[in-house]
Amino acid sequence: MLETTIAYEQLAIELTAILAQNERDQDNLNALNFALLEDFDHLYRFANLLKMDYDIDADCLVGKFTEIMPGRPTISEHRYPTDNIKRSLNNDTAHPQSILISSIITAAEQQTMNFYMNLANFYKNDYGRKLFSEIALIEEQHVSQYESLKDPTCTWLEGWVMHEYVEAYLYYSMMQDETDDYIRCIWEDHFYMEIAHLKLATSLLKKYEGKEYTDLFPEPDFPKLIKFGENKEYIRKVIASTVRLTGCGEDYCENTELPEDSYFFRHQRTLNGDVECVPSHDVINRAIDKLGKDYRYQDSPHPIEELGDRKEDNTTVGREGMFKNEEE
Repeated sequence: MLETTIAYEQLAIELTAILAQNERDQDNLNALNFALLEDFDHLYRFANLLKMDYDIDADCLVGKFTEIMPGRPTISEHRYPTDNIKRSLNNDTAHPQSILISSIITAAEQQTMNFYMNLANFYKNDYGRKLFSEIALIEEQHVSQYESLKDPTCTWLEGWVMHEYVEAYLYYSMMQDETDDYIRCIWEDHFYMEIAHLKLATSLLKKYEGKEYTDLFPEPDFPKLIKFGENKEYIRKVIASTVRLTGCGEDYCENTELPEDSYFFRHQRTLNGDVECVPSHDVINRAIDKLGKDYRYQDSPHPIEELGDRKEDNTTVGREGMFKNEEE
């Protein structure tokens, strides 16, 4: 269960990084970079649970393609619901690749959320069950954020065509990137199935709405295909520049710029009055107690100095504004 979880989080990290580096819409890009750090942090939390409970090093599971260290601390990811809803695309003016990206990342986060919510109660101990439940709620926030990027005015048939196009694109990308001949045949079979579905959906779009497939995706070829690889440098850059951001209505801002009575700080005080009870940080503290220090895999020191201590879990990065008045 935990090994599969590590794979889910690595996929979320690398897919988000790949999509972000090919995104043209600034709102989409901001959303991708923002949630990237949170999935990155989730990998670190689950990897410590895996090491503590099973003595398995997650760096072997991620093939050392992805570093394992704190991102935006999970406690700082707890936001008031309206701060997760962002500006939507306009499909009439948006680039087709941005439409494609918003659909892909919404589907990926939805599947991850469902996985955690369905399995949370089946982990073998209480602190693990609580960790799965907490991360599931953050994934639900991601689903809300990403889904809000999609144009809410598109028709049911337009949405169907987009779904089928996304599936065909993903299977084709996997088919081109796959190195195992046997598995490539699976991607190829599914690609042709989705092409058949896409043809059906486009025929109904034309019949009932008088719209052509090219009205939605005018280019004759797929956009740049997804190719998985190493994104460590990009991820470190995003950590260094955005770790202290939080949601601020439809935008993002440094948490220190928020007023004391902002939704974010009020939500934090209500939900996290007792930091010791936050499951994601309880797991790290338990790991430190058992192992002597947290479990990490990193190529160089953490880009954020406050997150570099392996013997003390940081719960203030991303929430500094809450303590500004106390320090003053």
